[in-house]
Amino acid sequence: MLFRSRAIDWLALATWAQARWHQPLSVADLAAVACLSPSQFAQRCRDELGVSAMHWLRAQRLLHARQLRDKGVAVSEAARRTGYRSPSALTAALRKAGDRG
Repeated sequence: MLFRSRAIDWLALATWAQARWHQPLSVADLAAVACLSPSQFAQRCRDELGVSAMHWLRAQRLLHARQLRDKGVAVSEAARRTGYRSPSALTAALRKAGDRG
């Protein structure tokens, strides 16, 4: 018998996280929303997306910051809206990812 687990709605999870960038988010928080234990969620993230859960979360935060910057939002405002501790932290993350900042 093959066990089939419930699919994770990654888009809905990203939307949920985006509404909470102002607070620290953990793997346990994401797992709770996905109705999984933290270890199950972490494993599913690696299996389905090929990255750790925290890598996925950081990538989602950076994607949202990029979208804001592409709309002309100032670095300081994009940093505030996406939970970066400072505009320079966002700029450093963008540079590390290969963006101009």
